[in-house]
Amino acid sequence: MSNTKDQNKLPQARMQRAIEGFESFCEENLEWRRNSGEPFDEAAFNDARDLVMRKIEAMKEDAQ
Repeated sequence: MSNTKDQNKLPQARMQRAIEGFESFCEENLEWRRNSGEPFDEAAFNDARDLVMRKIEAMKEDAQ
């Protein structure tokens, strides 16, 4: 019987699609915010994106 940790792992191909989708979302959202004319803390946005990417990379390593 597999443990819960194994059951929560995404297949590698699905994980890669999720990563690519998140990266695409971030690029589009960043461009939209830059052009919106509204106040925008780009450094905070980049920090948050980088934090999520580090977490995703850690999940990928755990999945291998």
